[in-house]
Amino acid sequence: MTVMAGSINGTSVGLYVNGSLIAYAKNTTIQRSVNMIDITTKTSAGVSGAMPGTRSWTCSIDGLVAYDSAANAEFLDGLVTGRTSCTIKFKPTGSSKSGNAQWVGNCYIDSLEITAPMEDAMTFSASFTGNGALTKSDIT
Repeated sequence: MTVMAGSINGTSVGLYVNGSLIAYAKNTTIQRSVNMIDITTKTSAGVSGAMPGTRSWTCSIDGLVAYDSAANAEFLDGLVTGRTSCTIKFKPTGSSKSGNAQWVGNCYIDSLEITAPMEDAMTFSASFTGNGALTKSDIT
């Protein structure tokens, strides 16, 4: 994710949980939402109305299970088992990061799935629910 105009290769962006880059990740998604409040009234002539309410965010990641990495499925499982809050950073990996954007927030893992299909790679997927704001800033 170099500082430049145009598309960014997603391979160069990673999810860090409590400072550790999640190893063997394949896909990461951050989703921000606004809860819309229904303000439709009897005098709205049958047309619904809405106004923005609370904001929330979630994050999900999936990848390959690897027991040779400290930051993989076992690490995430420990956070689920302990019902432990964690801090995530969604940001570029590598050495040239200054000036790029990053998203940071506190959250809980609300689900972790580990799959071991026959004759295929063992995988994991995890979902995080934000606890407070997800903030965007430039990396300095």
